Amino acid sequence: MKKVTDAKIVDLVVDMVPKTKIIFITAQYGKSTSDVDIYCVADVRKSYVHIFLKNDRLYEIFIDSIKNLKKKAKNKDEITFSFLHRMRLVYGDKTVHNNFKNLFPTRYSMPEYRLQKLIYRIKVISSKYTSSKNDLLRNFFLGQLIQYFIMLEFHLNGIWPASPKKWLEQLSQMNTATSKQLISLIANKNTNVGSLILEYTKNFKGLDLEYFTTNQTLIV
Repeated sequence: MKKVTDAKIVDLVVDMVPKTKIIFITAQYGKSTSDVDIYCVADVRKSYVHIFLKNDRLYEIFIDSIKNLKKKAKNKDEITFSFLHRMRLVYGDKTVHNNFKNLFPTRYSMPEYRLQKLIYRIKVISSKYTSSKNDLLRNFFLGQLIQYFIMLEFHLNGIWPASPKKWLEQLSQMNTATSKQLISLIANKNTNVGSLILEYTKNFKGLDLEYFTTNQTLIV
């Protein structure tokens, strides 16, 4: 595979957005990595996602407008937080980049409607889990529950989720009673799933959602 450099990453983005409109670019890649993540904030009207293969590598390029980035910050979007805080600045002014980073609070907390949607998912999947007639089906639903449990545990402890491959490390660092239970559950040890379900759904307040149709595609 050909070597990836910061200059080549900037060239890729410039092919899609005029350089004069680029505010900053962050990226994540290694010498032998098979995928390259690129995030760009630019003075554009719409946000774009470009995913393609080049020289045996998968490139994922996310281009955000300033307006959309601010919406994501208000929505406490975990992926965008990682783009800003966990990926390296490869182009743009560091002070400007830091100003956008500061749109996100230090502690992670989901907006109330996202929190209630997550708890609702736990309630729905847990009912399927408890009513499953065999271990195979029960394990299938348990796998879904675990990821929701972890997301809620991050919320309760103010921890911004990293890549899922680092979730176990993050859980271990929390060192709370429920994080220890989750680790035991993932390790297939005897853990009371029912107690976790009760703990994570005790604050369910109900859910009211409104949907609007427009002629534009919603970028989230």
